[in-house]
Amino acid sequence: MDDETYNPFEQGAVIQNPERLPLLYATNRVPAGEEDKEPYYSGRRSELVHLGISGIGVAGEGKTWDDMTRITETRNSGKNPLLEVQDVTEFGILERSVSPFTSPAERRMISPSGTERFLVELRSQLAQTSSNDVIIFVHGYNVNFENPLLVAAQLWHYLGYRGSFIAYSWPSTPRGTAYLKDLDTAAYSARSFRVFLDFLAEQDEVENIHILGYSAGTRLVTQTLYQKALQMDEIPSKDAQLKTKLDTVILSNSDMDRGLFGTYLLDGQLNILNRMSLYSSSKDVVLMGSRTLHSAPRMGQTLSREEIDDEIINYFQFNRKIDIIDVSDAEQVTSNSGHFYFLESPWVSSDVLLSLLTDLKPHERGLELHPDLPIWVFPEDYIERSRLHLDYLGGVFKE
Repeated sequence: MDDETYNPFEQGAVIQNPERLPLLYATNRVPAGEEDKEPYYSGRRSELVHLGISGIGVAGEGKTWDDMTRITETRNSGKNPLLEVQDVTEFGILERSVSPFTSPAERRMISPSGTERFLVELRSQLAQTSSNDVIIFVHGYNVNFENPLLVAAQLWHYLGYRGSFIAYSWPSTPRGTAYLKDLDTAAYSARSFRVFLDFLAEQDEVENIHILGYSAGTRLVTQTLYQKALQMDEIPSKDAQLKTKLDTVILSNSDMDRGLFGTYLLDGQLNILNRMSLYSSSKDVVLMGSRTLHSAPRMGQTLSREEIDDEIINYFQFNRKIDIIDVSDAEQVTSNSGHFYFLESPWVSSDVLLSLLTDLKPHERGLELHPDLPIWVFPEDYIERSRLHLDYLGGVFKE
């Protein structure tokens, strides 16, 4: 994009108001009350899935999305944000998320019109582009409701507003000391997320569903996929994937227990999706701390030759549905303790966006296979390698 070799915005949705990007969201957070410090939605959890739309703007007087060529993430830090949530409108509650545990007061809030309003906006976004794909971003712990909206807005911007991008905001607590609490909440939220995925998959206008899970949010994503795999255990893999519409699942900086993830693979988690990309790093300081706390390696940590035997190597070499990508040698992977590289490293973010936008295999995106391990790495000449495929990429943008 920097040298204008290709333009991702040629086939994207038309943003009517250049000062406001309309971004859909789903959340199983409880709406904020007067006692809550956070706006819109609190860190309290619910089994109900609230659907709505937010307006994301570029911070600064007179700034619009048309001005943006480079934007960075906004989190709960003291830095001046480049993006801001301008408004949030809840459409209503997804009816199928109601359970026997839903209180009478909450039941009275439910109306079919909420789901229909969400679908009207979703269909409108898909109708404006050459893509009928939906991409969902699932955040990590220690953030408020707004965080995934801001991250999702950036990613959708650099995808040229193709398809529809949805932020799923599970009720993590914007407090560093709430780590263990948030891990339980991530597991609790898996059913709500699964119900939401089922809802999307039933819509005729939706062709593919992609998921980008980050850090502790990968716990929610993988547990949801595991639940779906068990539900569809007797369905052939091809039929299961057609029913779920799950295409690309990306897991970045995953705080998931590596051994537990292995059990999910053995129980058929990959049967319900097209492909999975697992991004790992040996320089993620946050995951080093998590490994010490849990006394077990994290899924987002790079596998070493000592940790893997020939049987494991054979499994990943012959299983074409999962790619392990080591980002340790990619540009700018160590900033912010090495735990946010999928946005902060231009190499990794490029590969993530190409994975969501195209069907290119790792070697077609400029990556290189490790000589001894079933792991893809970033070579020193990654930029030159990736540029070899710009002709193909130009075709993708002009479909």
